[in-house]
Amino acid sequence: MSTVASSVQANSTSLPSRTRSGRVYKLQCNNDPNVFYVGSTTQNLCARLSCHRFAANNGSTRPLHKIMRSLGINNWTISQLQTFDAINDIDLRKAEQQQIDLLRPTLNKKRAYRTNEQRLASVREAQYKARFNYTCNCGLHYAIKTVMTKHLAARPDHKLIRGSC
Repeated sequence: MSTVASSVQANSTSLPSRTRSGRVYKLQCNNDPNVFYVGSTTQNLCARLSCHRFAANNGSTRPLHKIMRSLGINNWTISQLQTFDAINDIDLRKAEQQQIDLLRPTLNKKRAYRTNEQRLASVREAQYKARFNYTCNCGLHYAIKTVMTKHLAARPDHKLIRGSC
């Protein structure tokens, strides 16, 4: 087992859950080695590749599957990066995230694993952004509709570019 794999299992803080064999894989375009995705699965790799191809072929709107369609659904190779004899789902996602952080794949748009602190920071950021529902073309952001309306009334040349009054 690799050092990364053993550190994932040794540092696990997850609650006990069902363990099974798992693997972290790389799905790579045959024409461009810089176009690739890192994932994890408990399936064998042939079955996982078939699932990706089926989804891409049947109109999945996920970014990976759109790219697979545009570059050719059968133009992809899957390879194993890590394998685990017994691992739970959380630790498998942690191992996947370590590979994502290491390899920097071009097609992974979301994190495979986030700590509680990262989740909380993401929620706080979304809540902060949601406060500013109204934006003027001068660059000012307002959370309160009446304040934005007064701003626009005082400046007839200004326009609302996001939100509605």
